[in-house]
Amino acid sequence: MNFLTPWPVFAQADISADAVRTTWGLQYGWPWPPWLTLLAALFAVAVVAWCYAKESPSVSPVLRILLAVVRLGVVALLALMLSGLTLTRARTGKPTLCLLVDDSGSMSVSDQSPGEASPGGALTAPLAELGLGEPTRLNLVKAALLGDAVLDGEQRPAIDALAEDYSLEVYRVAVEATPLDTADESLFAAINGSVADGTESRIGTAVEQVIDMNRSAPPSALVLLSDGRRTSGASLTDAATTARRRGVPLIAVGVGRDQPSPDLALRDLLADDVVFLEDQVQVEAKLVGEAAGSEPIDVRLVDAADGRVLASDRFSPRNDAEPVDVSLTFRPARAGPMEVILEATPLAGELRTDNNRLRHRLSVREQQIRVLLVSSAPSYEYRFLRNLLQRDPAIKLDTVLQEADPEYAATDSSVLPGFPVGADDLAEYDVVILGDVNPDWLPPTAFDNLERFVTETGGGLAVISGPRFMPAAFTHTEFARLLPVELGDASRDAATVTDPAGYTSRLTLLGENTPFMRLSSRDNSPAALWDRLPPMFAATNYRRLKPASRSLAEHPTRVDETGKPLSVIALHYAGAGQVLFHGTDETWRWRYRTGDVYMTRYWVQAIRHLARTKYEAQNGRGELRVDRPTYQQGETVTLDVRLPAGASSAEGPGRVTAVIEKPSGETERVELAASPGRATHFEATLDADQAGEYRVRLASPLVDSQLPSVSFSVTLPAGEMGDTRMDAAALHAAAELTSGTFLPLDEFHHLANVLPPPQGVPIETLPPQPLWNRWPVLLLLVGLLTLEWLLRQCNHML
Repeated sequence: MNFLTPWPVFAQADISADAVRTTWGLQYGWPWPPWLTLLAALFAVAVVAWCYAKESPSVSPVLRILLAVVRLGVVALLALMLSGLTLTRARTGKPTLCLLVDDSGSMSVSDQSPGEASPGGALTAPLAELGLGEPTRLNLVKAALLGDAVLDGEQRPAIDALAEDYSLEVYRVAVEATPLDTADESLFAAINGSVADGTESRIGTAVEQVIDMNRSAPPSALVLLSDGRRTSGASLTDAATTARRRGVPLIAVGVGRDQPSPDLALRDLLADDVVFLEDQVQVEAKLVGEAAGSEPIDVRLVDAADGRVLASDRFSPRNDAEPVDVSLTFRPARAGPMEVILEATPLAGELRTDNNRLRHRLSVREQQIRVLLVSSAPSYEYRFLRNLLQRDPAIKLDTVLQEADPEYAATDSSVLPGFPVGADDLAEYDVVILGDVNPDWLPPTAFDNLERFVTETGGGLAVISGPRFMPAAFTHTEFARLLPVELGDASRDAATVTDPAGYTSRLTLLGENTPFMRLSSRDNSPAALWDRLPPMFAATNYRRLKPASRSLAEHPTRVDETGKPLSVIALHYAGAGQVLFHGTDETWRWRYRTGDVYMTRYWVQAIRHLARTKYEAQNGRGELRVDRPTYQQGETVTLDVRLPAGASSAEGPGRVTAVIEKPSGETERVELAASPGRATHFEATLDADQAGEYRVRLASPLVDSQLPSVSFSVTLPAGEMGDTRMDAAALHAAAELTSGTFLPLDEFHHLANVLPPPQGVPIETLPPQPLWNRWPVLLLLVGLLTLEWLLRQCNHML
């Protein structure tokens, strides 16, 4: 049986080379366990004590004790000689301590937020003293290892304190375990030169590699300084299981914050493709925020050509990733193709900013808008509307006054003798405005031509109710199909009723978000301005709005047969074009004490809006688009198709299909659904489940024998920057599984308190020196026997 007790003779603190210690020990060879040896020793003491207690009472107690001690010494020496006691010596080194420093890309993150102390805040002073720059995670780790701190009551670098008791091995553990090269530089310089440039995090695999490298002599502990993020390879739990089997505790030092990093994203941009010079153009999108705080975010609309800010506003994103509606309007100042950029100001600490902006291309037209204004008699609405449209240089106006004298047309070149008879004549116009028109005085082909003008050509139609004919006289005509309202019985439901008390139409939520309903570019509350408009008195009854019709302004008190507020202004798509319905002919009353300001702004904006669909329809090739050119794997792609008027599908009316060619070579057929409120637009969503290049082409309908197509790319997930939160749960679990400890980086100075006590590692065994057969032992035995004999002889005890 061997019993080894190491005694340190000297220790040398050196962080560049292992210090060597010599340990001494005793080895004996009793054939029984140590506890039985101790029991025998106690028995021997008891026997010797009992024997001398029985001596004659004449012997003094002091002499008895002295003789007992001498006798026990003799017994002890005999036991030593019988045990073969041997002195052993060994040369030992300091135990190994492995420091694993995560240098993956996520360690380049700075977790500091405005007005908030960053994780690792206790390391701010050493960070500045070492000149490490920004408080990134890796720089904070460097500050913890290399900076001066109060350790065990004195000021010294943590790396020096650890090197006194341990042989340090430092590894980089991003992709694989790589020992720091200290051949040409000090360990201090090697750690200070580390860079967080790892393209992925395989820390679980790296921990297993370090354990395997130290298989012959397992380290005392592994100290992992990491944020715990893993993008591939073995998990930390797997690595901890391996460490537990080898008996190596894992000390996990958590770096970073375990809350999501702030992020903003703009999605689903929606805007017109064709606009007119000086139009009020509205650009809409969704703003999604994560950990964005409570401060409003600046969102700007920028001209991509010169960087000029076209519009800006502030929006407050929600922190629960729910989208917030963003809407900005501007007026283009030049004609031609134009690209605008919608961008949100990045948050402090935001890592991914490519999703903070969206681009949109549009075509700005400069040519005059051709408008045909038709009425039976020169009502106030007709007169004021004719005058303001004639003054607008961007509008070329023709008028038809059914009840005018035949000679009236000769007095003004803009006056037509009658409503255009041919479909081609009507197609020359962009917008037709029908006031209180007598249907009996219209050509027989007028209804068919109007329907084709709207549904096929994409022209805009505005209908103004009147007290005599519109819309009561049209209730049972084919023209009623074009209106956004169902008229019902003309004598009862479609009658125009005058309210003696007057009313102010109320803007709906859809109306607030419709650009041409905004009567002031400086008013942030369009509805409030409408509430201040002069009152009107006439309003037309109808049964109800048709499906997909939009009520833009409504009567404050009257309702239709469904109980919904009666719409005063309604809009809907009819085929490729749009139809605007006015349940009143009294917008001229808005001139009261304000002049033409509001009436002119409303009608010019409405006419420009109605005219756009025709120019979109004239682009015969159609257009196939995605909301951005690059996606990450797993994201959803929004596909948008705009068809020209008259495009037909071989698969049936309204059937629009596209073929997706995936990077793997597979093809998938997708059917697109009609976009609500946009007659020629169709949408579908795709799953970007493969990385690589995608190509989408329109399969049906054929558009002028062309197959519009679009390409986009899908990249692998963001990986290191996809989720930069510290995985505290994984670090906690790994440390607990190995009977180790989890420490936040702020508490790194407590590391020495949680490390296993340092025990020397044998390097070399020196020759043993037997003690039981040496002459000093025999001489001492003889001396003790002689001393006992003399004492007994002198005291007459023999």
